[in-house]
Amino acid sequence: MTLENDDPNYAAIGKIPSGLFILGVSDGKSQEAFLASWVNQVSLNPIRLSVVMEADRPAFALAEKAGCFTVNILGESNTPQMKPFWGGLKTGIAPLDVVAHSVSAEGALIIDGIFAFAHCEIESVVPVDAHRLVIGRVTRHGVLNPQDKPKVHIRAKGISY
Repeated sequence: MTLENDDPNYAAIGKIPSGLFILGVSDGKSQEAFLASWVNQVSLNPIRLSVVMEADRPAFALAEKAGCFTVNILGESNTPQMKPFWGGLKTGIAPLDVVAHSVSAEGALIIDGIFAFAHCEIESVVPVDAHRLVIGRVTRHGVLNPQDKPKVHIRAKGISY
């Protein structure tokens, strides 16, 4: 056995499973959302989640301004909600214009028909190269479709989404 990296694509790292999420942000006037897979629980009391956002995305700037974000946890039946977000930012396409959603009084942007959600207040932001690791304390959450199961994502390579 060798400890050297014999796979330039980091195939083993890509096999670490994660969920698929639509991360939504609203400040009461503007709304942004994107497909995310780097979301994890990082504490128990209080419950905190970590998410990773690209620093130059409009959603990150809006999240910093609003001080919150919502993790929309996709279920196996949520391909129609996910499809407009797949592939990153596309010129001329505004996924939130075609995906039904609502915004609560406290700013939780919730996609209609999803499995579950967790709304978080931002507690800290850590720069990580071109990304930002954002830690949020869960302030509201709910399972909306308990008959569904969370969607699991496994990447082919550890060096790409």
